[in-house]
Amino acid sequence: LVVQLYISNMSTAMFKETAAVANLINEGFGDCPQVERFCYASDSRSLYVFGGIGFDENYKDQLYRFTIGAGWEELDQCGDFPLSRADACLGIYGNKLYLFGGTNANLVLLKDFIEYDLVSKAWRRIVPAGGYLPPPLSKASVCTVERCLYLFGGETEQTENANMGRGYSNKIYRYSIVERKWEEILPKSAVRPPAVCGCTIVAVGRKFCLIGGIARDDSINDQVYVFDTEKETWNLWGERVAGIGRAFHSAIAFAGHYILVYGGRDQEEWESSNFFIFDVEKRQWFESKCDEVRAFTAIAGERYGHAAAIFRDHHNCSSLVVCGGVRDRDFPTGVAQTILRDMNMLELTVILEFQIPYHPVCRESKQAESNPSDCAANNDCIDL
Repeated sequence: LVVQLYISNMSTAMFKETAAVANLINEGFGDCPQVERFCYASDSRSLYVFGGIGFDENYKDQLYRFTIGAGWEELDQCGDFPLSRADACLGIYGNKLYLFGGTNANLVLLKDFIEYDLVSKAWRRIVPAGGYLPPPLSKASVCTVERCLYLFGGETEQTENANMGRGYSNKIYRYSIVERKWEEILPKSAVRPPAVCGCTIVAVGRKFCLIGGIARDDSINDQVYVFDTEKETWNLWGERVAGIGRAFHSAIAFAGHYILVYGGRDQEEWESSNFFIFDVEKRQWFESKCDEVRAFTAIAGERYGHAAAIFRDHHNCSSLVVCGGVRDRDFPTGVAQTILRDMNMLELTVILEFQIPYHPVCRESKQAESNPSDCAANNDCIDL
């Protein structure tokens, strides 16, 4: 069942009631900030979006929050608030947001670290114990494991060859929220992931999984690297699977041991609407064949640089939210032509009941939808 709802035409009460209904895909809530290259963080109740670049090409410093009950709202900011930026990292722990790095309007990489109190609505610049901060980074990824923030990847000026200019990072930095201290973690394993930006790290228990990312040679990471925060070791989980690799996608943990991956740009830099599921326990990639997922991907469409969150309503039903981002990238210039403002929701109850192992197919199978006879001859056709 596919239902399209527009928040401008309905009351908040109706929005609450509709969002609690199972098996609905909702599109067109509106009011999503019209920015690209923003950073975001979420918990089970709220999605926060900061900064980015507007359609007017100006760098932004607004902070927005989306909740099921109130929709989108711009939050007040006071204190030592951050300057406008894009491609930053935003982490969350308790009632605090943590902003790191990014790029300013002069294309300078940033390394400031600022905390936002969701109660007092005040920013506070953090001077960590010992004075150490990670180097300037943009397009990195952050996640929270217990009482620590972990920062990985991104564009950096710290390269082995100073004449190379900016490169990408595969270093790990950890911030202890209790000790208020940053440190670089030196892995104790021979396995190391590639240096990438546009990746996502996702916390699963006391580990985090690295999904995707693009390297300096434009290759895409198509393996799942897992970092054990207790042993401080990297491991590879699962086999390399063609078609999985992507960058500037979303990846988010669900139901304890699944990671839901949506959209992004693939190895050929095509924009994607693929919806993948990584089973952490089986260490295997799956896709869902349920009708709701097919309808959701058709409505949400191809996009990258978007936000994603999983909300839990008062019936304890979980829904995936995908919003914003860009599409219609111009290949010669690399500039996206469309900044998206939509908000798409997928109720998640049924998706795990219709999983099948993912098997890659060639890009020509995209013609299957317009040529049913070809698709009928190939039983493993999937929508790309």
